[in-house]
Amino acid sequence: MKKELKSETEYLYLLRILAIISVIFIHVSAQNWYSVDIATTKWKIFNFFDSIFRWGVPIFLMISGALNIKKEFDLKKTIRKILRIFTAFIIWSIIYYFVLYDNFEFNNFLNVSLHGHYHLWYCFLIIGIYLFLPILNKIAEDKKVLKYFLILTFFLSFGWPYLYYFGSKINNYYVVTILNAINSWMNNINSSIKVMYIFYFMLGNYLNRIEINKKQEWLIYILGIVGAILTYYFTLKLSFMDGKANGYFYDNFTLNVLLESIAVFVFIKQHHFCNKYIKKISSCVFGIYLSHALVIESLNKFFAVNTLSFNIYYSVPLLVIVVFIMSLAISYVINKIPFINKFMV
Repeated sequence: MKKELKSETEYLYLLRILAIISVIFIHVSAQNWYSVDIATTKWKIFNFFDSIFRWGVPIFLMISGALNIKKEFDLKKTIRKILRIFTAFIIWSIIYYFVLYDNFEFNNFLNVSLHGHYHLWYCFLIIGIYLFLPILNKIAEDKKVLKYFLILTFFLSFGWPYLYYFGSKINNYYVVTILNAINSWMNNINSSIKVMYIFYFMLGNYLNRIEINKKQEWLIYILGIVGAILTYYFTLKLSFMDGKANGYFYDNFTLNVLLESIAVFVFIKQHHFCNKYIKKISSCVFGIYLSHALVIESLNKFFAVNTLSFNIYYSVPLLVIVVFIMSLAISYVINKIPFINKFMV
């Protein structure tokens, strides 16, 4: 019998599961991140987990870039994806309202339903990127053009913000004045073309296509570990300087988060495994993403279960496991319901 060949994108099944676990870690860690004193062990533990799992959203975008950039653009398929995401956004926004809000008020209901829960912003981000797929496909066709695009968007999204941040600390009026002017220009460019998240999308496509040798691989891992350490250290340092929690270095467009994201993507690409269970769980990830915040907040609202309910040394991973299992169960059940599954997950 002929051995079945592995798919070149098989590793993305596992990567998708890890990305949603990362997102759950972030949201669980953030639950009491602002309310706990930054000098306490509790806050430092929250900061630790939040720092090492910042790669969730970038990885999701990189996965989408690896899967959706194709030689032939399928308009009908893309429109179906967009409509499915949009209807899921509306339905889940309504569910969140009726579960988490005690009193019904039409104006508030309309506002919440149209704007969505805090984590559902990603739905419109991915819809926006899908609208530009024909253009992104053309960019990806030529490797030189793709490299140019990545270098340009890297500079706009990561390079310049760092140059400006540290340059603005220089105690020189003329230097700061020039930097402020250039920063204003850069902000106008960025606000006009919105390239920041597209960078991750195209980076996923690029990393999926290239071969990485052992030296490059180890360098990427070392930089990824350095990125995680810097995320923790600088968040701690800035927070103590401000006297309150400061999440500047948690941002998806900091170099430290970028380094973490690339390291995780490459590691799973190079050292993945896959079976029918991973594929099944992977098919439920969108539903887990949509429902996990509801599980986190419902546990707190109805059962007073949160990250401060248990020993601080294991409360975050324990709650992440509970939330993941419950969200997976919700997603799995909905996926099994004909017709409804096409609109909710």
